[in-house]
Amino acid sequence: MTVIAVLIVIAGLFILLSTLTAAHKICFLSRELGWKVLYALIIGFSVSYSVFVAYLISSLTIDWVDLGVSGILFFGSVFVLLVIQLSLRSLKREKERTEYEKKLAEQDSLTGLPNRASCLCQISEWLDKHTPFALLLIDLNNFKEINDALGHSVGDKLLKELAIRLSQALLPNNVLYRIGGDEFVLLCSAHDATTIYSQNNTFVSTLHHPFHIEGYELNVNYSAGASQYNGAKSSSMDLLKEADIAMYHAKHTRQSLVIFSEELGGEAKKELMTLQMLQHALAKDELLIHYQPVYDFVSGDIVAVEALLRWPQKDGTLLAAEQFIKMIYVLVFSGK
Repeated sequence: MTVIAVLIVIAGLFILLSTLTAAHKICFLSRELGWKVLYALIIGFSVSYSVFVAYLISSLTIDWVDLGVSGILFFGSVFVLLVIQLSLRSLKREKERTEYEKKLAEQDSLTGLPNRASCLCQISEWLDKHTPFALLLIDLNNFKEINDALGHSVGDKLLKELAIRLSQALLPNNVLYRIGGDEFVLLCSAHDATTIYSQNNTFVSTLHHPFHIEGYELNVNYSAGASQYNGAKSSSMDLLKEADIAMYHAKHTRQSLVIFSEELGGEAKKELMTLQMLQHALAKDELLIHYQPVYDFVSGDIVAVEALLRWPQKDGTLLAAEQFIKMIYVLVFSGK
């Protein structure tokens, strides 16, 4: 009976000691005070258990009470082991689920790239640390036409393939994000113009080869605008706005990349004011149509009439249609 009791308590002691590692992992995963108290209790239980083991080994005779206590301690150690192991497994599953949900919240479901929320979070972090960086806003040209003509299935596959190709062309320490639709943002840890143009040239080169999707050969290009942060006070929205102004200038001038400048910002403000004035002029029906006759040089007769759109100004002058027709296009297709 003595040998049986000693073997039982020694086995229970080893089981109990094995729970200490698991309990320590739980304390690392969960910062709650309750788990730290439990860890301390297990240590106290182990010390007391060791004292009882020493008592049994040194005893010449062991009665039924000692054997019963040995059984209680053994099954108690098994119980503690099961509780700790199951708790550790539950905490690990909870942590994995939390990390997965966090990943989903920060990842674009279509391309697998970090999404807008992740992008804004990174920008805010760099702004808080006054870390210089550059932001490139990339917008695909004619993507809407591809979507409308070939369907959203082709459009989605094109975005996936594009994301893969651009990701493979990233320079070190640069991160690509998809912020919605066919718009992407590239964050460069270096903010100098040389690095920005170098990354853009790499992107342009990788897009020289067409995409082959569902039997279609698609050539894709983009317009990009860049804004630079050099430690001066700014916000993520200001940087995105500057990049957006530069990007639209790139579209109008048919360039792949334009870097924002104060002069460019002044032009954008002037254009916005003109756009607002034109909107009011359209609402008040202030635009005029002038008719210009077209003559037959042989007979001298009027054979047609040309309609010319004119916008009267406060100084009495008239703006020709070519000076504001693009703005009317913007107002019409923006639903204003």
